[in-house]
Amino acid sequence: MTPDRLGPWQGLVFGAAGLLVFIGGWELAVRSGLIDAFFLPAPSSVLARMVALASGPDAVLWHDIRMSASRVLTGFVLSALVGVPLGLVMGMSARVRAALGPIVSIIRPLPALSWIPLSIDEALILSDRLVVMSARPGRVKVVYDNDLPRPRSMDVQLTDRFLAL
Repeated sequence: MTPDRLGPWQGLVFGAAGLLVFIGGWELAVRSGLIDAFFLPAPSSVLARMVALASGPDAVLWHDIRMSASRVLTGFVLSALVGVPLGLVMGMSARVRAALGPIVSIIRPLPALSWIPLSIDEALILSDRLVVMSARPGRVKVVYDNDLPRPRSMDVQLTDRFLAL
């Protein structure tokens, strides 16, 4: 018996068909009222909002994508610059591994969600605008304009105005 294999184009076609069926079913479920659009908007509504954010008077999507990508890339580069050499040294030296191993062992299993409170503080320090999302997917709850003076040193961070944000 030969295994069931798909050619390269067949896999692409079946994958695209599966995705279209899923999105179509989702759209139908929302439009028929089976799923409340308050909790899960229809894909067409999400696409329309995305187009409005990318091209309308509130065209902030590309700016926000650039800012998020630059933060991700900066974090990756900084962590690689520290982590790779440190990992190499820990791998070559039993003493360094014994000294730093407990710290790495404590940090490694932390879930990504545990870093969110630190990210909020960082966003207030680094950003001029902070967008708070609601529990509903793709919905903006409030936008804070951060016009505090730069650099935002500890003196600025301890002011009542910064703490109110």
